This record gives sequence, structure tokens and C-alpha cells, in this order.
Amino acid sequence: MIPVRLITIPFSHYCEKARWALDAAGVDYREEPHPPLAHLPATRAVGGRSVPVLVHGEHVFRDSTDIVRHADDLAPPDRHLFPAEAEARTRVLAIEDELDETLGVDARLISYWHHLADAERARAFVGRMMGVRSRIAQRLVAPLFRALIFRRYEVSGAAARRAEARVRSTFARLRDAIETEGYLVAGRFTLADLTLASLATPLLAPPEHPIMGQLQLSPPPELAALRADLSATPAGRHILRVYRDHRRLRSAPREGVGKRLLIDGQQRLTTLMIRRG
Repeated sequence: MIPVRLITIPFSHYCEKARWALDAAGVDYREEPHPPLAHLPATRAVGGRSVPVLVHGEHVFRDSTDIVRHADDLAPPDRHLFPAEAEARTRVLAIEDELDETLGVDARLISYWHHLADAERARAFVGRMMGVRSRIAQRLVAPLFRALIFRRYEVSGAAARRAEARVRSTFARLRDAIETEGYLVAGRFTLADLTLASLATPLLAPPEHPIMGQLQLSPPPELAALRADLSATPAGRHILRVYRDHRRLRSAPREGVGKRLLIDGQQRLTTLMIRRG
């Protein structure tokens, strides 16, 4: 059997999109998890930079959309994420592309702002989500990581407020399709629903998420309030239902992903941050 390897930052919502598609298709793969920044040697080794990256034999897929399409090509007929009808397939791809560029970006920015803006929260984030256990290392890594993230993604309070307004608008705009058809396209679960649900995970944190539950990071009060508001909307309820009804996991246990991140994250990440600082 040709080996399949998925390089991830486990809590990344784009990685969850790719992971979910592979699980839905029944693909047997090995996940290779890395803390943020520590993923770079692995992705660069196969000609990439960001995650997720899928390596399937000699083929490398460096974008979540390409990974999803490859997974669907490998799926049996009853597990396809794309409708057979051309018009419906076009709609699915349009929604996926739009949400990748809007909801995915906005959800990440909002999450990073709420988790990293305050020094104590930033230490808790690098401790739980990135495997940095030592309090001394947390005090060293947290401000450096926050500075890098805020610069890379242009994170600020004002930017987070604008992103929240856009997310609320996106949720409201999707309401009609959800309430009319039960799903975003063709009255059934497709890549459009998978993309919406996975990219919203930094905001809604569905309990069925295969990684978030292991890491157990409590949301700051402002994020918790936003989570409650969004979860009560038609789109939010749809996302939570989609996770309950459709988040099909592989039969193999996933505990190793979270544990591995926590075990080796501190040493690799701390070394990298010291070098970059």
C-alpha cells in the first residue's frame, strides 16, 4: 500500500478540513503533527510552507482544496463530498473557495486576538495548544510567538472587531440555504458543509472535533460570549449538527496526535523561538 502522510498543525482549522475529508473518504493515512513554526522543516522538505500538506507516494498536495479533491477521488461512491450534478458541484466549489478566503481568515484572526492579546492568556495558549509545559519556557515563548503571529496576520483589536462583523454577516447570509434545503447545496452533506463547519471550529469548538477535546483550552470570556451567540444562529446550529451527524473518524485512535504534540512540542518550539528571537 502506498503510504499517505498528512503534515499538520493539529488545531489548525484548515488542517481539520483536510483531515475530515480524508476521514470521510475512508483514506488510511498517518498524521504528522507539529506546533506552529516547528512545522516549517517538514513542509519545506516537500516543497511547501504552510499546512496542511498531504504526501501520497510521489504526489504532494500543498493546499486544503487540493487535498479534499484528492480524497474525494479516492472515496467510494457513497462517500463522495461533491455532487454528481455539474451545477451543484459548481456551487459547492464556489462556497468552499469563498469560505476559505473569508471565514477561515476571520476565524483565525479572532481566535488569535482573544487568546494572545493578554500576556496570561498567551502563556496558557502556548502551554496547552503548543505543548510548552515549563512556565519559564512559556514566559519566554509567549511574547515572541504573539509578536510573530500579530505581525504575520495583522492581528489587532480593531481587526478582530471587523472580522467578527464579517463572520456574523457570513452566518446570516447562509441562513436561507440551510433553512430551505437543510444543507448548503443539493439537500445533502457536501464539501460546502464540511468547509463551513471545519473553518468555524476556532469560534465554535464542536465537542466532536478530534483534537480540540484533547487540548482542553478554555475560551476567554469575550470569545465564550461570541461562541454562545454564533452557536444560537441557524448557521451555528447547522455547524454543530454537521459535526454530530457527519464527523466520521477513522477507526484508529487519535489520542497519539494530541499526546505527541504535547510531548515534543516544547523542545522543538522553544528552540525555534530562541533562534528567531
